[in-house]
Amino acid sequence: MRGLRTTFVFAELVRRAKELRYDFVFFDMGPSLGAINRAVLLAMDSFVVPMSVDVFSLWSIRNIGTIVSVWQKELQVGLSLAEEPEEVKALSPRGRLVFLGYVVQQHKERTGYDKEISEDTGEQVKVRRRVQAYEDIGAMFPQRILESLGEMFATKEMAAHLGDIRHLGSLVPMSQSQHVPMISVAGTGSYTMLRKSARGLYRGIALRYLENLSAI
Repeated sequence: MRGLRTTFVFAELVRRAKELRYDFVFFDMGPSLGAINRAVLLAMDSFVVPMSVDVFSLWSIRNIGTIVSVWQKELQVGLSLAEEPEEVKALSPRGRLVFLGYVVQQHKERTGYDKEISEDTGEQVKVRRRVQAYEDIGAMFPQRILESLGEMFATKEMAAHLGDIRHLGSLVPMSQSQHVPMISVAGTGSYTMLRKSARGLYRGIALRYLENLSAI
């Protein structure tokens, strides 16, 4: 029972939040598969994965798909052996854990522009060219995501790629030093364009995230 109580510590937090009429509870997890993140994921309805453009992210995706399945099976065994099942019954997972998508972050760009069709407006827009090495690794993400996490998709037709976040220069550290969101950073010159870029990037990601969330 002590192990189960520890595993459900975040589930208990979510339960109390629901009693207080919270609509959403978000956990910003560290990049590991340790005991704390296990307890968080086992308490959640869904999750999103932020990914860097490198081979380590490719390996991590495979590990997540494997280990989450193992955790869920071990939890069911623990629940079946619990001395006081009624105590943890209300906190135990009531459905499958759903994958809502991934975000590719901090990619580098090179000089020049390419033309692409905007997913939001359908119009042709200019975008900065990405470094070819990033393009090569990024091209592997969709298939690897499908192979490792496809069974957790909200729907079979779900667009798992929520969007790309380019390197926003000094905007991120500036927002941290000013204690404000990136779109509210005080500054002129290059910060004007960076704020506008950040607003567009995150608006698009938020819309795609909500579309996938509405599917469940």
